[in-house]
Amino acid sequence: MGIHTKLIPTFFNGLVKVCNQYNIQLFATTHSLEELDGMLKATERDYSQLSVYRLETANDQKQPKHFLGEKLKVLRYELGQDVC
Repeated sequence: MGIHTKLIPTFFNGLVKVCNQYNIQLFATTHSLEELDGMLKATERDYSQLSVYRLETANDQKQPKHFLGEKLKVLRYELGQDVC
């Protein structure tokens, strides 16, 4: 079961409101750019709320790559990169 791509921003907007209201830190995993775009849209008033990690392989080892919200916005919207 999944969320229709048109409803993803609405879903994450509600989720962000609940997290802010109850001071909850949310951890989520995805391989979906649509989901990531929904998260960016939900945090567009304050991108500092969003932090993303991607696992990359270097020297046959997995290494986490960290993207803060504002940099993530630039990578997705201005450079059109896939960060999932």
